[in-house]
Formats: sequence, structure tokens, C-alpha cells
Amino acid sequence: MYTRIAVPLDGSPFAEQALAAAIPIARQHRAGLELVHVHEPVWFPRDGVPPIDPAFDLDQQRAMRGWLTARAERVAAASGRTVGSSFIVGDVVAALAEHFTENRADLVVMATHGRGGISRAWLGSIADRLVRRISVPVLLIRPARKPPSVSTDKLFRHVLIPLDGSELAEQIVDHALLLAGPETVYTLLTVVAPPPLIEPLPDAAVLVNRRSTEGERENEVGTLIQLADQHLERSAARLRQRGASVRTHVVVHVRPARGIVDYAASNRADLIAIATHGRGGLRRVFLGSVADKVVRSGSTPMLLVRPQGSDTSASTDWHASGSG
Repeated sequence: MYTRIAVPLDGSPFAEQALAAAIPIARQHRAGLELVHVHEPVWFPRDGVPPIDPAFDLDQQRAMRGWLTARAERVAAASGRTVGSSFIVGDVVAALAEHFTENRADLVVMATHGRGGISRAWLGSIADRLVRRISVPVLLIRPARKPPSVSTDKLFRHVLIPLDGSELAEQIVDHALLLAGPETVYTLLTVVAPPPLIEPLPDAAVLVNRRSTEGERENEVGTLIQLADQHLERSAARLRQRGASVRTHVVVHVRPARGIVDYAASNRADLIAIATHGRGGLRRVFLGSVADKVVRSGSTPMLLVRPQGSDTSASTDWHASGSG
């Protein structure tokens, strides 16, 4: 169960849309909410002007502190949960990462875009960097043009979990089950990238290419699909033992990120849960770098987790490399 759910806010209406998801999750888990704002001092790079205008910056801080306190009070009244607020001065990513770690947040819920509408400023640009620095699960919400109302229904009914055959990628499963619950439908997905038509000979003194025949490509893809199916079924069996409804699927796509996004859209997944690092337990199955591309190109909410042990660089004979 979650006990502490943090929601970073930058003062924009788009950022506040994360509350529409955070509130029902807090109610479900009987958790407390914390609204967090990081104030970066206003810099003036013009010649002859101090780098920071102290009076103007203090006015900005007082205004945002008042806004944050009032917002926390309104959320508490609307949600029936305990809601606190934290106002921090400093670098946004570093301050949030330190705060969430020191205060042991169980879940961070944030919009992928903030100040400046649909630009990648403030919250939009920090989501990528924040996930890389903390081990706390991060739920990314896609802001809509029309702000959503707080739902009283189940938030997530179909969760898509991309896996690549690595133990690191498997760590997302427990987090997805905790967030969405066992009564949700889960689809475990592996995207296999077919081998290139032209690939370098590894032992050549100079770059010499050979052209793979269609038969070779089909055989390799067929083998990968079989291995992926076996791995997915083992993972699904463990999840079914915990009472979850689980499906498995293998997709062949030259762009793994696009394969994930397209599958989520065509099968109406309302959440993609993905580890930010995998290390390719299955050769030519990519996950680590793909998560970032799915964040940037998809429209489905995402649960991101940086797996424990993902900072190590050792690889195995199954290690995948490539782009999504």
C-alpha cells in the first residue's frame, strides 16, 4: 500500500491535472498527499544588473508559497485525505530528487508538461531527468485540453507491461500490480526487432558487410518470437498466481517504441508500465532506451520505475543494443 504520494506542481493548470489521478489513488490506498513546488531564482543576464533581483525574487516566492498552501487546503477538502505542501528553493530536478528520497515518497504523480502549455518547460522537461535519478515509481499523466474531473471509478482497467527478458525489466510488474490492483487486465508485451538486412562482420579488419537472406531473417525472428513467448508465459504464470488476469503478446517491429505505442493505442491500454532500464535478456529485444521514446511519443499515462541494480554496466551474451 502507498502511504505517501507526492505531486510536483509548477503553478500551471496543466501540471494540476495530475491531481485528478493522484486523489483517487490516495483514496484507494488511504494515503496522504504532498504538493511540492520548487522555486528557481529568477536570473537577469543583462549587463549592469545583479544576477538576481532579491526583491522581485522574494515577491515571487511569497506569491507561490501562498498559492501552494491554498491549493493544498482545497485538495484536502475535496479529497478527504491529509494533504501537506513543501516549498523548496533550488534546482528543480536535484531538489525534487533529494526531497522524494529523503521523505520516502512511495509514488510520484506528475504531468508530463507544465508551464508554457504544451511546451516541455518545467515539469515537461524534468520528468525524463527525474526518473533517472530516483528509485521512486513515477506516474506520468498526459494533460488534456479540457481538465479532467476527479474520477470515482477505477483508473486503470487495462495495463500494458513491456518486457525484454531481463530481470531488471521484471521489477516493474510488482509496481504495476500495486498501483492497478489484481482485478485489472494485464498484457505482457515483448517487441522483437528483426535483424538488419546488412550487418557488419564482427571479426573483419575492415568494414565488410554481408546481406542477410530473407530466410535467415525469418528463422532468427521465429526463434526470437518463440523465446519471447516462453519468457512471457513464465512471467504471466507468476502474475496469475497472485490473482491477476494476464494476457501475453509478441510484436515484431523495427522501432520497438513505436510498436509499444501502437499496441497500446489499438488495444485501448489506459496505462503503460515500463522499467527505464532493461538489458536485453533476449537479443534484439530492447527496453532501456525505449522507455524514453515511449514517453515522448505516446499519449497513454505511464508508470516508470528505475530498477534496482540498473546502474551496473555488466552485460551478458543476451545483451541487446539498438534504438527504439
